[in-house]
Amino acid sequence: MLTFKNIIIFFLLFIQLISCKEKSHDLSEHLFYNINSINGVGYDETSKMTNSSMKYRKYVFNICLSLRETPTDPILAESFIIMGDNGRKYKTGQSNTQGCVSWQEEHSFNQYESKSHYIILKRSIQGLDGVKGLRDFKIAINPWASQREEGVPEVVDLVNSEIPLSFRTSGKALSPPSKLWIDDFDIKFFQKELAPDGESGVLLDAHISFSPLALVQNRDKEVGVKIEKGKFNFYGSFILVEMINGMEIRTWLSDLDPKQNLNII
Repeated sequence: MLTFKNIIIFFLLFIQLISCKEKSHDLSEHLFYNINSINGVGYDETSKMTNSSMKYRKYVFNICLSLRETPTDPILAESFIIMGDNGRKYKTGQSNTQGCVSWQEEHSFNQYESKSHYIILKRSIQGLDGVKGLRDFKIAINPWASQREEGVPEVVDLVNSEIPLSFRTSGKALSPPSKLWIDDFDIKFFQKELAPDGESGVLLDAHISFSPLALVQNRDKEVGVKIEKGKFNFYGSFILVEMINGMEIRTWLSDLDPKQNLNII
């Protein structure tokens, strides 16, 4: 039979058990944590250089974390996984003494894009050990910044900061295609043979050389970026220009074969 005294003792015991349970917090109960900072560094991936317009850039990202209840205390010696597009996962090592973990990604981009801009990466981070929380975050990268922009960050932490104002656009504005420019143009003619009987003139070989450039925006100026390799269709005509009695007279001679492919070597 429970007496009033027994009920009080039982009630006190129950309170003590609840109190002990509340004090026995471990890291698994911290389902939310702060993202203090994100940074990264980009490197050209020279082992994947191709003859096309695409280049590859490797990024080493670093994200630093702390528990939300104690934001000044970094999360130490915890393992995490980064999840990206299409279910891709990036492994990290254990968090260091600053509560930071790092991972690597590789991204391709068109080196002849007319204007540099930021690419938004949507990622998630999830703890694998004591910290089980899942956090979404975004990073912005500008693979062109290192070669074209001055004082413009290549990697932007979109959790704690924003893309530079000059690079913000409304909607999904696309960069216009680059213009093609020809530099160091040179042409030499060599007599091949006389024209067939009944025709006047001679047959000539034309040796043409030039440097193709892609015109891109570089520090608010339009500059030419040399196209290292590629294949082009070249169109043109040979026109004889003469000055007769102080007047410029132009005479069409021949067209180049429009199907002629020119390789950049």
